[in-house]
Amino acid sequence: VASTGTNNRVMTSLDGTNWTIRTSAADVGWYSVCWSPELSLFVAVASSGVGNRVMTSPNGINWTKRTSAADYDWRSVCWSPELSLFVAVASSGVDERVMTSPDGINWTIRDSAADNNWVSVCWSPELSLFVAVAITGSGNRVMSSPNGTNWTIRTSAADNNWYSVCWSPGLSLFVAIAISGVGNRVMTSPDGANWTIRTSAADNSWRSVCWSPELSLFVAVAYSGAGNRVMTTLSIGYRPSFRFIQTVRSDSLSMVHTHDYPSNTRLYYKVNSIDKFGRKSPVSHVIRILTI
Repeated sequence: VASTGTNNRVMTSLDGTNWTIRTSAADVGWYSVCWSPELSLFVAVASSGVGNRVMTSPNGINWTKRTSAADYDWRSVCWSPELSLFVAVASSGVDERVMTSPDGINWTIRDSAADNNWVSVCWSPELSLFVAVAITGSGNRVMSSPNGTNWTIRTSAADNNWYSVCWSPGLSLFVAIAISGVGNRVMTSPDGANWTIRTSAADNSWRSVCWSPELSLFVAVAYSGAGNRVMTTLSIGYRPSFRFIQTVRSDSLSMVHTHDYPSNTRLYYKVNSIDKFGRKSPVSHVIRILTI
């Protein structure tokens, strides 16, 4: 989605390479879009417009205007499958820079933890936690919430202009990036409450960051810099968790073994099992691998 253009502020792609322009529901300043698999619905939010700062689509092509909870500068929206809830944050408003919706259509205004310019929000399923970051504030440019309604202010690692935050399930880590700061435009947190400053690859104006589980990789992009407007970080030593379930050829024995093991690696082993009669014998297993 885009904040400029005439009837063409949406584009879609099946492969990330070839893009098609789509008609937006209104020519307002669209800033953020997210997808709900459970509702089969895209939701976008905008920083401008009169009563129409939300639009929804079931397919990314046909968009419908929705009434926002308030005409604030909505800058970011995300979806929580576990709570069946959309949460959006704004950079304007008085004491209520958050809105929530269970369906993308009906929105309720919520109190923010502070009247900072909140510009990015993400959800951690593992922690059951929303985290938002801001470009203004004094030592309080992070807030978190377990439900999208009740928000708690958190101490940011630095008073940089934090522009984007994302969650890595594999690393159990939040990463935020900033458009300001000297050599410190990244901060990380394992819990959304305690943040540590990190060295950025360059002092560019970093605008967005995301995580790839398949590549074990963070990627951030910037709107300033000379030939270096992308930075990545590879999580060396990342070990995804797998559950190995052994199914035995005996009605008298059932056994489950859980083991963390690197991806793209085969595990071979032989187990001597003891059945309920106290008999010890090797058992043939069929191993099924499930990512968790």
